[in-house]
Amino acid sequence: MALQPRLGRNLTEEDDRPGAAPIVMISDKLWQTHFGGSPDAVGQQVVLDGISREIIGVLPAELKFPRMAQVYVPLDEMRKNPSLLNRSNHQGFSVTGRLKPGVSLDKATADLNNIAEELERKYPESNTDRRVSAELLLESSVGDYRQSLHLLLGAVACVLLIACANVANLQLARAISRTKELAVRASLGASRWQLMRQVLVESTLLARRTAITSHRTHIQRPSASPFSPANFTWRWERIYSALRRRSSTRGRTASGPRG
Repeated sequence: MALQPRLGRNLTEEDDRPGAAPIVMISDKLWQTHFGGSPDAVGQQVVLDGISREIIGVLPAELKFPRMAQVYVPLDEMRKNPSLLNRSNHQGFSVTGRLKPGVSLDKATADLNNIAEELERKYPESNTDRRVSAELLLESSVGDYRQSLHLLLGAVACVLLIACANVANLQLARAISRTKELAVRASLGASRWQLMRQVLVESTLLARRTAITSHRTHIQRPSASPFSPANFTWRWERIYSALRRRSSTRGRTASGPRG
């Protein structure tokens, strides 16, 4: 994703090899809530699926993908599931990546399908007619909901127009009620520009005050103190189940045969 860890280091190819030391990366949210944002979190041991793992890095706050993900482990962890080692068991894995500069989506899809064809020739019993489909992440995320989002945007725009019309009516009614006041000011020597400036300043102050009042303030959660690794236990089954549900969802960035 072209993002550097906030703390520590990123996953490497060595971490994904069989027999590598058990490690884990954690999200910024988990780092803030369970470790109090302490830099000492890197290097601590946590228990995941009954295995003690070392925290090697904290992901930046900008990375919130996949949704609700809190811990990240190497793909080598999935090799421990015997069903995944069976080539005839195609579960439709999905991956997400960045295109190289100057490479189109069609070119990337063609390259992936070339790999799929090689796998088909090498493993005809399990990889026959297995191909890769790729699409942009934006299209994958909102493709099925684009029309609904457009309708929602139109509804929001209508509500905004109604609110603006109501405010304009209130301002107009207030200006009409001040006709005598403005006439007195004009008789005392106020020019049209001065009267307009007074009304504009009052309207601007009112709008600014309303905007400040309606602005959503960011409420930070109280930082939790670091806790004992023995109490910090996740179940890998939950993560694996989430991966299964995500892989079965229609319209992923890329899905295809395993190499």
